[in-house]
Amino acid sequence: MRAVKLATALAIALALSSSGARADEEDLTDASRPGSIHPSTLAVLASGGSNFAPYGTIGGALSYFNEAIEGEVEVGAGAGFPGVQVGVNLRKLFGAKGDYLVFELGLGYNHAILRGVDPGTVSSGSHAWTNLGLGYEHRAGWFVFGFSGGVSFSGFSQTPSAHVRASAGVAIF
Repeated sequence: MRAVKLATALAIALALSSSGARADEEDLTDASRPGSIHPSTLAVLASGGSNFAPYGTIGGALSYFNEAIEGEVEVGAGAGFPGVQVGVNLRKLFGAKGDYLVFELGLGYNHAILRGVDPGTVSSGSHAWTNLGLGYEHRAGWFVFGFSGGVSFSGFSQTPSAHVRASAGVAIF
């Protein structure tokens, strides 16, 4: 009987010692997981680019990022030389850890310049144009940086124009 009690006590002690909680040895926080860097949701950007860049040659934008769909909306304005240039971009981001490949679709407007003028009709053309682009964006922590380029379509022009732009900014939250 004594041997059975000793064996039972030894088995219980062994079971208790080997099944101890080890959660304190494992880091279960978000910071330990790959891809856990949360991109900023709202950022203020300074932007520069070519004539067909959505926010002018020199301008700025407000950028909102929705992490659930990895999509972004940017709205901005700047100097179009001549005229004020305003634009909006819808962007889809692919990537992780704050580094993204960007596909963008944008709309730009400049009140002073007619783009895509038909050579047969001097007063033809449009103040608005669309952009289709591809680029890169780093969006982690408080710093946002990106660049993109692509084609711009305007008015009656049968030949698309090229556009490039770069932006850098700080996250609000």
